[in-house]
Amino acid sequence: MTGNLLLSADGGNDRLFGCTDLPHGNTFTLVFGDTLNRLHFSLTNLLNLESSHGLLVKCRGEDVCLMGNPSEIIIYKVNRMNLNSITNLPIPTLPHEAANKLYVDSNSRKILQGYILLLRSMGGQHNVKLGLIATASSQLNNNYKASNAFNCLYTGLRRTGGEWVSNNETRNFWIQVKCPDLESGK
Repeated sequence: MTGNLLLSADGGNDRLFGCTDLPHGNTFTLVFGDTLNRLHFSLTNLLNLESSHGLLVKCRGEDVCLMGNPSEIIIYKVNRMNLNSITNLPIPTLPHEAANKLYVDSNSRKILQGYILLLRSMGGQHNVKLGLIATASSQLNNNYKASNAFNCLYTGLRRTGGEWVSNNETRNFWIQVKCPDLESGK
């Protein structure tokens, strides 16, 4: 036979195209252009879709997934996992690669939001600030030390904060905080 084979669906009956009596050990193959682009099935193996140039899946004229070009799968739509997991992620080597939970949990890293945690004075006790060292270009008096910017101490009965303030300096004043490095412990 040469040319197109078109099957009519008139009459509302289902149409069956293929092989329904495949003996054990034999295969059924439907080729598309050549033997490298085909659907291939045997009773002992999974259904194989083989392509020499990759496979592009489209829906409503839009690309959904491209497989095997050159040796990767490209997804063009959002992936919804439906409470399933992504498993067997390798150790990432490039910045844009995903990392598994074990890799993330076992690697120490600097806190990108900063080292200064929420520090509070408990029951009027002085907070040790977990190793933070604060210095300043000036301070108003002992109640307004540079370290008070982070320990929420209160001074006097007015319940005003004992945060750091400059000693009447209005230009070029500064506060410096030395934070411990989580990786080196310094």
